[in-house]
Amino acid sequence: MVADLKHHHHAIVLRLVASIDLLNLHQREADIAIRSTEKPDESLFGLRLTGIRAAAYAAPTYIEKLARNAGAQDMEWIGHFASQKADREHTEYYRDKTIALSTNDKLVAARAARAGLGVANLPCYYGDGETGLGRVDIQIAAPVWSD
Repeated sequence: MVADLKHHHHAIVLRLVASIDLLNLHQREADIAIRSTEKPDESLFGLRLTGIRAAAYAAPTYIEKLARNAGAQDMEWIGHFASQKADREHTEYYRDKTIALSTNDKLVAARAARAGLGVANLPCYYGDGETGLGRVDIQIAAPVWSD
């Protein structure tokens, strides 16, 4: 998308900031924001670009140790939260799960899972490309990501 924008508007100088911080568009901290949320701020105009599929990922050694009929409550999880404090979606999603580690960063979650700490719920575009991770055969309801 960025390449297409630059191709059609070559005079625009792009500065891409990858961050979990929510920049304020009203205060011109950014002109365009790409957010992964179903509920954008009501004062903003937005377009749905795509959906995000998610799956549970863990190190192959962790997956091998799981019982055949293991459920989400039988696993240790790498929790995800969007800000410095756990938000409501994080609390609700992980309420009945054992948390080994919580982080606000998908890279940290993936690496923790790869190290064998537990299962990380990751977007498939991220987890499928991460070396040393495999999908855990379990149905999950993805939490809301807002970073």
